[in-house]
Amino acid sequence: MMGDKRHIIVLDYPGRRAEAGIAALDLESQGFIPQYLLSRHLPVEPEADRYTASLYAHATPGGEVAAVMAYCAAGALAGVYAELVRAASGERPPVICFDAEPCTVRDLVECYAEALRQIPEDPDGAPSPPVDVASLIHQPRLLVGTVREDLTRRMLRALVSDGLRRADVESAVTRSVDIHLSWLTHLLACFDASTSRRGGIAFHVQSKGNADLGRWSVGEQAATVRIDSSRSDLLRHPETRSAVLSFLRENIQTDRGDRQWPSGR
Repeated sequence: MMGDKRHIIVLDYPGRRAEAGIAALDLESQGFIPQYLLSRHLPVEPEADRYTASLYAHATPGGEVAAVMAYCAAGALAGVYAELVRAASGERPPVICFDAEPCTVRDLVECYAEALRQIPEDPDGAPSPPVDVASLIHQPRLLVGTVREDLTRRMLRALVSDGLRRADVESAVTRSVDIHLSWLTHLLACFDASTSRRGGIAFHVQSKGNADLGRWSVGEQAATVRIDSSRSDLLRHPETRSAVLSFLRENIQTDRGDRQWPSGR
């Protein structure tokens, strides 16, 4: 038998949505040790392999990985992360995704557009043309740098036009731009990961309104369960919790054959 597995890698971007997060599953009460990697470290690498490698470097060492869990577009990153675990340990952990869907060009364009909506135009200056995000999708580092320059220029211009001194607002502008770019970088990594097919065991948990997008992020051993829940409540729904714990019981070996797994209730 393999060693007792309790560590769960969680890829769930913090603070970007009203829906319940993976933390709502309360895996800790069932004896697992979730590692919410994106809450402790946000990589600056827009490529999937580099992004996940940066997360891997910030994981707690020493524990076997029971599963990799991810929400929405991060499902594709979970597959990449699972491959890192296999390269290091020889075993690929199962992937559990919640309302998984690929990141699209439209998502990336909207990410930039949302940042622009938060910056007032300089009433005394000519409107600046927006960055053509779609044309730079496959040059992610150039895209991130171009958007950084664009947002920084717009924010500084808006604040200075309100009478503030540039020297007084530069640090605040840098922090604000970094927040926007962190989300853009995450989406770019998800977009990059979505283009590759991965093998291994995977479990998709979907809310009643989520589109069934098939096996875009996983290999041939994939199962799907549909929960009669809205997207906002999916991760706090008791049937979601029961389904996840049942999947873990069926797919994780421990060092004790007589271990009694929790019922999930």
